Amino acid sequence: MNKRLAAVGYREQLPAVPGGQPQALTTVDADQVLAATQTGVYESRDAGKTFTELAPLTS
Repeated sequence: MNKRLAAVGYREQLPAVPGGQPQALTTVDADQVLAATQTGVYESRDAGKTFTELAPLTS
């Protein structure tokens, strides 16, 4: 588990991000998580329970 995620209280495995396995993951605060995948950037505002696409990657 990411040390920063553990530091803000994440103790469980995050659910799947719609864009696939995150290549990068960061927390903004205890509820907001940003995840970058092969298909785009996703945001969670509920501590990783659900994710919304912020920016799709284009080829």
